Amino acid sequence: MIAAAFARGPWYDEFFTLYVSAPRFGWGEALRDHWLADNHPPLFYALARASAWLGDSVPPRRLVNVLITLPAAAAFVLIGRRRPAWRGVLILFAIALASSPVAVFYGAEFRSNYLAFLSSALAVAALVTLAGPDCPPLSRRGGALLCGVLAVAFATHLAATILTGGIALAFVAARVVRRDWGGAIRLALLCALASLPLLVSLALQLGRIEANTRVFWIPAGLTAARWAIQQQVEMNLTANLTVTACGVIGLGLLALSRQNPADQARWNAAIIVLAGLAFGTAVLMALHIWRPIVINRYLVAMGPPLLLAFAIGAQTLLERLRAAPVRSVLVAAMAASALWSIWTTWRHALVEPSFMGTGHAIAALVRACPTTVVHADMQWNEPVMALPPPDNRAVMPMAYAMTARTLDFTLEPPASRRVSPTCPTVFWTEHVADVQVTAEALARSLRQRGFDVRALELKRIGRGWIAVSRPGR
Repeated sequence: MIAAAFARGPWYDEFFTLYVSAPRFGWGEALRDHWLADNHPPLFYALARASAWLGDSVPPRRLVNVLITLPAAAAFVLIGRRRPAWRGVLILFAIALASSPVAVFYGAEFRSNYLAFLSSALAVAALVTLAGPDCPPLSRRGGALLCGVLAVAFATHLAATILTGGIALAFVAARVVRRDWGGAIRLALLCALASLPLLVSLALQLGRIEANTRVFWIPAGLTAARWAIQQQVEMNLTANLTVTACGVIGLGLLALSRQNPADQARWNAAIIVLAGLAFGTAVLMALHIWRPIVINRYLVAMGPPLLLAFAIGAQTLLERLRAAPVRSVLVAAMAASALWSIWTTWRHALVEPSFMGTGHAIAALVRACPTTVVHADMQWNEPVMALPPPDNRAVMPMAYAMTARTLDFTLEPPASRRVSPTCPTVFWTEHVADVQVTAEALARSLRQRGFDVRALELKRIGRGWIAVSRPGR
């Protein structure tokens, strides 16, 4: 995570987080005018603001995810200490979580997706080990731990809230089915208490969110949503094939024969988690029909419930294998698969499109010919800048300017129409993956805006392009 955080180039949404969490805004101003104006709960923005001491650029600020991981790891240890019978499952769950492509990839990104993933993992682990129908009554400390974990999981991202909330409701329903009315009421009240921070922010945000999403950038329709869900499921199932294979076999063994109360408790937990995930996914799909909400990176909370179910199955298989060397080989294979997955995800993160792709190409032209003129051609970004919240209007110019400053080249002022008589003149556009334009159409647009250009060399890089006008043409 740390290596990828400093090697990966920043993209637009990270510049947005950097802007709204900057110390230039006081806490009250930031909350009122910037965080609550967005479509996400303000928790991660508050954490980002509190970590402003890490630096004033995107890469060091990504380390907030490392800081978040430390208390999460401590919470895992606390859960394992309170429920020793689940330690084996939790260890395999941790291996599976580390294998998930979400972990390193979003851990090296200055957005709330990693916190949504991590809090979902903690929430399902706490629900299974502390609030399952076979668990002893919650102690005060256990209840406080569960409430705190659920509060973070509910208040990080709305899609993650729905998925994790569906699982929490499934655990309440499981107690109702078993006629454990007291346990069901206590767990429901605890979930309601954990929901209070989210409900407060929604009371202030809901009107803005509804207005912001009337014209939205997420593709509408159930087909796009189904593909996003399928991709998320496949990605997590194939991240560590050893865990998945052992999990499937172990769950099959549990389905056929539950030899002791521990097996029955694990089977119940796996069924409740998967049923809750299915319910939450169905609710997400229904909401998607009203307002598009389902894209791949918003579904990071789908992974942990799936991986926990497979960890339960894998632990069951290991316990039923009599040969200790075979168990050791399987665990070693799971760990090796995790390391391979971490390595491949790290490499993928490094080549993810960012402002640095086009930026490095421009920096090379400037080094080769120092009087190269560079214009940030933001006309093509107008659809993004026009989207609510209003911060988009300020973030886009900041993103170009910060990238240019990092790579040591100078941007022309927005009103400039200067072209270089001796070196290339570059027109730089980023964050326009869906825009299709030809060199001829781009040159015609630039001439209409007062630039003395004729032929252009158009080169697409990642989600943007550079258009180069050579001198003398």
